Amino acid sequence: MMLYDKRQARKGSWRVQEGSLLFLSVLGGGFGGLVASRLARHKTKKVKFLICFMLGILIDVLFLWQWLNIR
Repeated sequence: MMLYDKRQARKGSWRVQEGSLLFLSVLGGGFGGLVASRLARHKTKKVKFLICFMLGILIDVLFLWQWLNIR
């Protein structure tokens, strides 16, 4: 989605809402989004977005860690 949003931004077309990108990061797409963000240099200057995005990744890691410890 990050690469798609970057492509849309370059074309001046409709973009993916930041809330949707953050929601996808919480649903498990955070690591891929982080890599895509760095590769495309997309959303790298928005501090508030980056903080929320990293929190989404942290939530994923905590859920995964909890899930692995239960098993």
